[in-house]
Amino acid sequence: MDIKLDVQWAAGPDPVESIDPLVFRLLAAVERGCSLRRAAQECASSYRHAWGLMRHWEDRLGRPLLVLERGRGAALSDLGRGLLWAQRRAQARLGPALDSLGAELAQELGSLLDQTAALRLIASHDLALELLRQRYAAQAGRALNVQYRGSLDAVRQLVAGRCELAGYHIPDLPGAERISAEFARLMPPGQFRSVRFVDRSQGLILPAGNPGGLSQLEDLARDGLVFINRQPGSGTRLLFDRLLAHSQIEPAGIRGYENEEFTHLAVAAMVASGAADAGFGVQAAAERFGLAFVPMVREHYLLAYRLTDPLSERLAELLDLLQRDRDLGDAIHRLPGYDVSCIGQAWPPET
Repeated sequence: MDIKLDVQWAAGPDPVESIDPLVFRLLAAVERGCSLRRAAQECASSYRHAWGLMRHWEDRLGRPLLVLERGRGAALSDLGRGLLWAQRRAQARLGPALDSLGAELAQELGSLLDQTAALRLIASHDLALELLRQRYAAQAGRALNVQYRGSLDAVRQLVAGRCELAGYHIPDLPGAERISAEFARLMPPGQFRSVRFVDRSQGLILPAGNPGGLSQLEDLARDGLVFINRQPGSGTRLLFDRLLAHSQIEPAGIRGYENEEFTHLAVAAMVASGAADAGFGVQAAAERFGLAFVPMVREHYLLAYRLTDPLSERLAELLDLLQRDRDLGDAIHRLPGYDVSCIGQAWPPET
């Protein structure tokens, strides 16, 4: 069973009326340069319906969403642009949380319906996990139940027996032994094993074109610059704090260090909307929002499982998928900053 939850928007005087999701799709198409007529075609809507829908919400909100000029097509008004970015920020922040809740509900309801239990993965947020979930369902005919937590919490859930797999990541740089040791302490080698899923690039997420010319962590302490951070316990926060310590940068000197988001996409959305001047996260999130990216470190994203229990058929199918499914590897490889050349290999590397 799959359960999909989504964000619903409402606006205007009582009674509150929900905004048709088509409004956001039309605004996004106009932002890409489409006329309203062309936007309606791309969204599989009639021009008459699209026009009426936009006029309806302009009346309810009291301001225009589009600027229409004869011979020049359509452009977003300030309100239209702001509404579209608000929707993107909401989706980036809440989407993974809703996916996690949907996965929990599917697990509970699936057991009540006597359906085949899903393979449970609790993991640090990563854009490639959705591709893995889709391929596992297509190839194995089973559900991969993905719930998002910070790296440390994900591993603790595995140790406590609340899932079959945990996703976490460690940096590939000198001085990262302390981060690796923390996970090794939680998962003794004789009881747990990790395999490589992807290698990915993390770094500074900056406004398009990098107008401030930021190139190093020290630049985050500039006067007036606002940073957006990840939450404590996430692998990215552990990595960022380690990089700051290595560069002898005090967190108190970074304005916004205490401002937190829970996913890479939410960090990128904050920068793209202008609410922050810089963030730290994966390259794929930056490019999804058309932002600049300054690489800082490569890291290994790993999947861990328990050795002390017999290897289940479901888990064996997923591990085999990692090693043999070329379509999965090709799909992940298309994500900017991702490398799958070592997917499915044991970690740490066997000597």
